[in-house]
Amino acid sequence: MADPLLGELGVLRAARQAIDEGLISTQDYDVVKVAFLRAQQIKAGLDAGFIRQDDYVLARDAYLNALDLSVLAVPSSGAATPAGGGTGGGFGVGLSANGARNSGSGSGSVRGDAFGSGGGQAPGGSMDGGGGGGGRGWRASGAATDLAAVLADVPQYAAKGVTNGKCSMAGIGLAEECVNLFMHMKQRSAFKWMTFKVDDSGKTVIPDRVGGKGSSYEDFVATLPEHECRYGVYDYEYISPERGGFSKLVFINWAPETAHIKTKMMYAATKDFFKGFLDGIGAELQASEFSEVSEDEVHAKVVANLSRK
Repeated sequence: MADPLLGELGVLRAARQAIDEGLISTQDYDVVKVAFLRAQQIKAGLDAGFIRQDDYVLARDAYLNALDLSVLAVPSSGAATPAGGGTGGGFGVGLSANGARNSGSGSGSVRGDAFGSGGGQAPGGSMDGGGGGGGRGWRASGAATDLAAVLADVPQYAAKGVTNGKCSMAGIGLAEECVNLFMHMKQRSAFKWMTFKVDDSGKTVIPDRVGGKGSSYEDFVATLPEHECRYGVYDYEYISPERGGFSKLVFINWAPETAHIKTKMMYAATKDFFKGFLDGIGAELQASEFSEVSEDEVHAKVVANLSRK
């Protein structure tokens, strides 16, 4: 069984990709590189017989505590794999919004909320996926906004098991429901926007929230956490003097500067894998600040893509 402290070269490759995409800085990468080397040094001391197993465990835990990380339990060979067939490899840590240990549920602080009180949905509101403590990894914020109920009404568009056994370079799988939800949005215009997140185990991308047809772009932005990453898809409607009215599905990779380095790497290394299942994306927007995720930015991306065609 691989030791959870040992980093893999895939971690550094993911960090390098994150730099290329502007999701982390070179200083962030240097932190990851130093952490990788420290992990190798601690394990090398054990392998060479310089330290005992018990001392190694203490050194490992002290090191991880200093990084404010929490090692996930490695499942046994007989354990069930997460939805989407993730292998549980890759980074192997669980992080909360601020990088603290995260073994329970909760999705971190969110800028605003699009829900009405008393469990009802406000006009133009969203349907909440909430935190992912147990079960399928999402839950409702109220009876009237039960995302599980929404998913139950979504037809099976993707081939059964299309995501099984597949994962990103970070070892993160994809819940099949994400593909079906996206296809329902694309073919039936059932939703105005939707967000996705990596579940609390750090092993699977799952649905997070969806916005009804009457939902606005401001509603979408208000659901983006200040300190956590998200993937989003927005159905942007545009009127062109040459082409008239049409809409484009815009993929948004939200990676705020205040998110933990490891989280940003994890999302960066999984983005293209996830997008590969979303046929019909018309434009892509990378954003690390709320000023970069404005509707004007989305408009500019859509127009730029049209100009290249």
